[in-house]
Amino acid sequence: MDPWTVRALRRAAIVACLAICSSSLPAGAQSPEAIVPRTALVLARPGRSGRDALPRDAVQALIVTGAWKTPSAGDTVTLPDGSVRTWTEIRADQNGRFAGGNLAGGYAFIAVQSPASRTMILEAAGHSMVYVNGEPRTGDPYRYGYVRLPVKLRAGQNELLFAVSRPELDVRLTSPPGPYALNTGDMTLPDLVPGASGAYHAAVVVVNAAETALDGGAIEAVIGKGRAVRSAIPRVPALGVRKVGFRLPSLPRDRGKQERETGVKLRLIVNRRAVAEAEIKVGVRMASDTRKCTFISAVDGSVQYYAVVPPRADAEPPAMVYPAPIGGWRSFDFRNNPVTLLSTAYSVVRQADRYERELRAQARPPGLVLTCHGAGVEAIGQAASYAPKRGLWIVAPTNRRPFGFDWEEWGRMDALEVLDLAQQTLRTDPARTYLTGHSMGGHGTWHLGVTFPDRFAAIAPSAGWVSFQSYAGGARYEGGDPVEAILRRATAGSDTLTLAPNLKPLGVYILHGDADDNVPVTEARAMHTRLKEFHNDVTLHEQPGAGHWWGAPSDPGTGCVDWPAMFDLFQRRIIARADETRHVDFVTMNPGVSSRMRWLTILQQQRSLAPSSASIRCDPVGRRFVGTTENVASLALDTSPFGPGATVSVELDGTKLEVPLAERVTQITLRREPSGWRIGEALSAAQKSPGRAGPFKEAFANRFVLVYGTGGSPEENAWSAARARYDAETFWYRGNGSPEMIADTEFDAARYRDRNVIVYGHREMNRVWSVLLADAPVQVTRGSVRVGDRTMTGGDLACVFCYPRPDSRSASVGVVAGTDLTGMRLTDRAPYFVSGTGFPDLLVWTPETLARGAGGVRAAGSFGNDWSVTGGDIVFVP
Repeated sequence: MDPWTVRALRRAAIVACLAICSSSLPAGAQSPEAIVPRTALVLARPGRSGRDALPRDAVQALIVTGAWKTPSAGDTVTLPDGSVRTWTEIRADQNGRFAGGNLAGGYAFIAVQSPASRTMILEAAGHSMVYVNGEPRTGDPYRYGYVRLPVKLRAGQNELLFAVSRPELDVRLTSPPGPYALNTGDMTLPDLVPGASGAYHAAVVVVNAAETALDGGAIEAVIGKGRAVRSAIPRVPALGVRKVGFRLPSLPRDRGKQERETGVKLRLIVNRRAVAEAEIKVGVRMASDTRKCTFISAVDGSVQYYAVVPPRADAEPPAMVYPAPIGGWRSFDFRNNPVTLLSTAYSVVRQADRYERELRAQARPPGLVLTCHGAGVEAIGQAASYAPKRGLWIVAPTNRRPFGFDWEEWGRMDALEVLDLAQQTLRTDPARTYLTGHSMGGHGTWHLGVTFPDRFAAIAPSAGWVSFQSYAGGARYEGGDPVEAILRRATAGSDTLTLAPNLKPLGVYILHGDADDNVPVTEARAMHTRLKEFHNDVTLHEQPGAGHWWGAPSDPGTGCVDWPAMFDLFQRRIIARADETRHVDFVTMNPGVSSRMRWLTILQQQRSLAPSSASIRCDPVGRRFVGTTENVASLALDTSPFGPGATVSVELDGTKLEVPLAERVTQITLRREPSGWRIGEALSAAQKSPGRAGPFKEAFANRFVLVYGTGGSPEENAWSAARARYDAETFWYRGNGSPEMIADTEFDAARYRDRNVIVYGHREMNRVWSVLLADAPVQVTRGSVRVGDRTMTGGDLACVFCYPRPDSRSASVGVVAGTDLTGMRLTDRAPYFVSGTGFPDLLVWTPETLARGAGGVRAAGSFGNDWSVTGGDIVFVP
């Protein structure tokens, strides 16, 4: 099924789900009173955004600095380059939809009158976000149609300012049916397998239209007249939404094979009574079917799914056939027919070899093919494009959403979570793990392949693009400005071409239609050219006349993903064991993301987020490692290639060491000093390590909890709570997430042990500073930011940074703060949930960035390996 058909079907399903949700509201619910705006003021694109940590935006500059005024038709906004934009009035069509050439990338202002203060449900699509009376709320840029947010309207005029991302914008407000509701338009569901044991996890969006948080709620799920399964749900913020997990009942083994779905009734329980209900359909599949599986993510505790295609059922090995000559063997003249005799013997030998291979294949664990879907495609749709393969599980992760994160950042985390889980539960052979994907998933194949070459034996991207810089609109910082150099390094993990040498041990098959009008074939050719510089097992196949999505109807799978030559490559490739590997060449941009290749682990860098490489040869007979490194501060070598012995010799960058091996010691740790390499100790928790190395965006992992401040002024506290809610909503929308959000007064270090914490607000307004950040080298207060021994003053400074949590060996703290309301508002639109935007360990900036980009940055860079400022690489701008 092609991606566009998948998108159309998904949108139709969403509409149907919304209809079900609306028709299954609790009895006695108030009938919706809809407000459908008919006029809006539109301003054409006022700046530049895209995949840039520092977008330029004249309207946002007015909001941040407090200069925003309610616009009227004919009012103008002057851009930094002197050009002028004018607010113009447009009217909605007969369906209530706004459309026009100036909408995409611009703003739409809508005034809504309300006779009294009340809560309504905002349903909008086509925007990246919206300010509701000045508070940021998440948008629906992909027009999924299921974003329904409770908003507080005040008596009189209310202002809705939409940052529009599409040429069309739909807006309406409806009365909530009650304080709580279930939004079944966005569900994460497994397929049920009759008779299977274990828990089935699912998730549904709970809408809280009350002005207090929903605590102590539960969801009941029941199939038919069976037993209800009740699951406690986490807190849902006031006037907010949260996608919460719950358990589904299992199906008895006697449910028929012909049943493809079953009805499930959901009840939302609050204070021991049902306050909302919904009827949903859940798929039913047999264990041998392509199906969806769910799990609890370690990133944020949310429910995610992946799809699997089980291996084709193994058949009996083929029977041995002994071809006989005409007339049979009894009358055969061996002496005068040597060719026939030899031909028969050769046939028997070949069949015996094949028979033996079949027996070996059936005895070994199955392999695993991880497949990454394209933009707008669901994982189950990707999986359905493959025919089952003998001895191979095909596993399709989600990238967190159909668009998600381009298989980078949280998309990368999802792929690795699914890979680890699938290898464990399906009991596949780690040495027979392969990677493929189409379009955006083809890029995912390149990105995951070059980043984690130790995990795959071969990769096969189809219609894949190389990088954000080559195809997907990544910010280009190509000048010599020191700040721009820092921001460029913060996106270095996306530099496919620099990391390409990591693919040398892997087989590579590149597939692309030579008439592709979506991702040009030049992307495939560029990677093929780069790989041919050092690779001897790379194939590029350009399918003549093929576009972006193609295949013959008679094929068992879809040709552009289920390509026979790809799977031929997979069948003949395995990952070499560490003790069989004699040479390692490895490059990483951040050991906190990727650090390991066979027996080598790069632990620390000299310059963070710059390429760190090692080329090391292992000599098992001579018991030595010999090699060179670049930008490596610390590394570890696994001694498994060597048998028992007293010492191992290491020659690294000209330094020669004799390393004694104590009994049961299997790893040598080395650190670089000014005089050369020395034997080192294991890294302490106070140092950067592969488990905790930054940069800032990496703090949004490890079941992170969002903590807003309550110790500031009423305006500061309101900003902090709204800001945390906006991040929670945005991560739900973009990442199918469910982060927890609490007040600083509720934070308990023991309860949230070893979890990452995101702190909103400066030191004087968020009480968590004194618990987790008292000794941090960055201190944000009203009117100033201190970084090490430097202090920057002003009420318009915004600051984000990450730092190790002092009471944990693994957890981190992320900070989103400002020195005053101006600086705080400046962080509101910081696009750190947009893949490909670069945020280093520390970034301090002013509203000038909204006009000058990197020219408005006051400080940016990375902390040292000891998390200090003095040992780091931080640029300060007066």
